[in-house]
Amino acid sequence: MSTRNEARRKIEIAISALCHRFDTKPTERFKLLDFAKEFGVNGSKISRDFKERFGEPPLLYISIERLGIAISEILNDPRLSLDEASTKAGFRAREHMAIISSHVLGMNLLELKRAIKNGEI
Repeated sequence: MSTRNEARRKIEIAISALCHRFDTKPTERFKLLDFAKEFGVNGSKISRDFKERFGEPPLLYISIERLGIAISEILNDPRLSLDEASTKAGFRAREHMAIISSHVLGMNLLELKRAIKNGEI
């Protein structure tokens, strides 16, 4: 097998493992570069190939998943604060959830909470 094919195979294995991690541990924080080192691949290459396959870079992809988790948490317990929901969803800070909410939904966190409360989401 050529070196190029070996590198491609390593990237494919790493992306599959990354998808598995996202499916099984979406709230667990990690660093993409550390993950890439585990598989002996370049973090930028994983990010680029992941984006080609899924339409978003891996960290944005998991952040969108976490936003969905936070919304579900608030739906399950409307008394839950935004800070609590963001922590449960795996965001490192409420501000990070705010950035993702604004980027993906076009809403700040107060608008998001209001939309959830009113059944719009």
